[in-house]
Amino acid sequence: MNHGLRERIIFADAPDDCSGPTEPGPTVILRSPGEVAEPETFSLGTLTCTAFSSGDPVEVESVRAQPRAGIAVGLVLAGETTVNQAGRSVALGPGQFTMYSGAQPFTISAPVAHSYLAIAVPLYSIGRQLVGLPEILASSELNRTTSGSILSAALTCLAGGHTDLTARARVEHGNAVLSLIHAVIMDHTSGEPPSRKLSLFNQLAQWIEHHLRDEVLDAERLAAAHHLSTRYVRHVFAEQHSTVSRYVRQRRLERACADLTDPLQASLCVAAVARHWRFDNASVFSRAFKAQYGLGPQAYRQANSRL
Repeated sequence: MNHGLRERIIFADAPDDCSGPTEPGPTVILRSPGEVAEPETFSLGTLTCTAFSSGDPVEVESVRAQPRAGIAVGLVLAGETTVNQAGRSVALGPGQFTMYSGAQPFTISAPVAHSYLAIAVPLYSIGRQLVGLPEILASSELNRTTSGSILSAALTCLAGGHTDLTARARVEHGNAVLSLIHAVIMDHTSGEPPSRKLSLFNQLAQWIEHHLRDEVLDAERLAAAHHLSTRYVRHVFAEQHSTVSRYVRQRRLERACADLTDPLQASLCVAAVARHWRFDNASVFSRAFKAQYGLGPQAYRQANSRL
């Protein structure tokens, strides 16, 4: 570490399961010779956006990756930034972006005053389709297509105007941004069909989506519904660094989160939302929600509900 740099943790992900032993989450450390303002965080549906600004040089390092982590889209709003991952390096100027994975170590450096927007994309949202697609990581090519230009323009606009959006509009914009991210990825992949296990995972995940409110939703039921062995279902999820129970819990939390910021659900109390998504114990739901989103469900609703 360079002498004279102040160091602090800016992100240390909590586990997504509050019961029993847990695996450590990813940790990201920021180093700078001066004070760095607290980042501004806001949500666009299932996407978490964090805006960083500093008048000093900054170094960011991922010191502990997490196999279940999704991807991040990093957009430079002002100044210059360099992103390094998987043996590749990309220098970005204003309006340019790249993608990097939380499942692999990365570094980000800004030699001068800058503003930077990071959008965290949940792993389930990209259907695990980034597996085996390293060409998009730390790539400068993402900016050279129409899809990339549209994504950059949309994110730049949202970075400055998200406070004017209603909660419902933020959800819709999140869906639109996610579609643009998919388009950028498709522009830069070979178009080869996914593996059989990946296709099966996506099929199982889609079935789960339609049964999230069912009382029993486990590997045994998935296996029976698809004429597979329970062992094989578990193996398919393990290939994506997950389990059936973890995936179901994650999706239920995300659906509950969406309901908490939906104006049409404003009359429902937190406990009712939790029960709707099969969290029958309010304390367990509150702990799991805070571990996932950094705030308890009521505080998150108050911070993100703009009617």
